[in-house]
Amino acid sequence: MSASFQVDLVDIDGNAILTDIAFERLDYSRSFASVGSMSMVVGPGYDSGRFERDSLFRIWRTPDGGGTSLEAFGVWFLREKEVDLDTDTITIKCEDQMGLLKRRIVGYESQTILADHAIDGTYVGTQPADDMMKDYVRENMGEDAVIPPLPGLPDTDRDLRPYLVVSANESLGPVVSETASMKNIFDVLKSIRESARSADGTELFFDIKADLNGIFTFRTLIGSLGSSQQGDIGGLIFSPENGSLTKATLTWDWSKEITYTYVGIGGHTSSHAIRYYDDPSSPSRTTATFWNRIEKYVGVEENSDYQLQGEGEIEAARPKILLNAQAVDTTNIKYGINYFYGDSVWVQAGGYKFLCHIHSMKNRVADGGESPTINLVGEIPTSS
Repeated sequence: MSASFQVDLVDIDGNAILTDIAFERLDYSRSFASVGSMSMVVGPGYDSGRFERDSLFRIWRTPDGGGTSLEAFGVWFLREKEVDLDTDTITIKCEDQMGLLKRRIVGYESQTILADHAIDGTYVGTQPADDMMKDYVRENMGEDAVIPPLPGLPDTDRDLRPYLVVSANESLGPVVSETASMKNIFDVLKSIRESARSADGTELFFDIKADLNGIFTFRTLIGSLGSSQQGDIGGLIFSPENGSLTKATLTWDWSKEITYTYVGIGGHTSSHAIRYYDDPSSPSRTTATFWNRIEKYVGVEENSDYQLQGEGEIEAARPKILLNAQAVDTTNIKYGINYFYGDSVWVQAGGYKFLCHIHSMKNRVADGGESPTINLVGEIPTSS
């Protein structure tokens, strides 16, 4: 891969303060459901006072033969600065906009609707997982962050508008519940993401989108964090055979399998327990081996579709074939031109076809070149 880079220091409204910063080395990485990091070594000639707490940086990447784009859709907040008094070089260390979610907790007392979206098994506040994510952010970082029962008086400093906004609820995810009093917001969102996966296999992503005007938008997405590149257009199918993949591995994973559920209506463990076998698509999994009856208890509320939830637990825990690989630039498939961080793509490997995500990327820019590592992950269920 070959590309040119520009790093700019910008103000809170997205206006450039210092453009095309001359750096000696630049390292950055982003990956799903985590906080990205960036480190940059700036040579002599810069006033270190220009770089202070929460200074904002943008990285622009222009691949050979392609247009300029905001790299990995990240904006970087300065969190650490080191000045070498012998060489006058400055090392700055940053986190991306997802780090904003780690700066807050769910600041409400337990057994209140703003903290616990399921109380004593009554499932007060239970809602679609994507809406729940947005509500937790609104209630602790946005327009609803100042309402009772915050300890003491309403705290208007928690409201980050207009620079952080939350997109509208869409109710696309499965219905889940969460208890989160005094927990870190980022950890709560990851827990909800896992609950959605366990409920029915839904891939629910949360993200903070950076706009060029300085506005950050918290959003949720189903199926893919970025754009879908699955149209089989222009040969955009990754595979070891066409040279676009390296270090590809397939893993058959039976370690999280569930083949039999007990469902307790209303959360009870008495005679209300209802038993469900494997999903209809592969009823033989329970007896696939002598030891393969693997049980789980699921508590559901009275008016829920308990059969669906019991079978959903089994379906979500089916054994899978996992793919991990690194992308390689080819003539027809190039990072920053044909696909970007977060996109979903097709991969053909080992006789299987996977829907994969551009899950993570890291890069080092130094000595006039770059060394990117772009990771793809995907999975397909197996009935055996």
